[in-house]
Amino acid sequence: MERELVEETGYQGVHIDQIFSPSYSTPGITDGAITLAICTIDQHPSQETALESAEELTSIWVDKKRAAEILANGKISGRTQLLLWQWVNDRLN
Repeated sequence: MERELVEETGYQGVHIDQIFSPSYSTPGITDGAITLAICTIDQHPSQETALESAEELTSIWVDKKRAAEILANGKISGRTQLLLWQWVNDRLN
């Protein structure tokens, strides 16, 4: 997981705090599962990304104010909404 994060975002100093069991992204519709992880990153990107041709990812740094704006106006996944809400409202340890 750490290798993938470094390759796809360029971030270094990745510490994986928690890896959750695989979960279904759309239960009842597909059997596709994803694995969610909570990570701490020590620094901004220090290398170029190494995306495969089919991958379209963009990573950004946001502060809590910008995270609140994304929650109010952004088109993001439900998992991302929950994590951002917890961070913005100081619910993450």
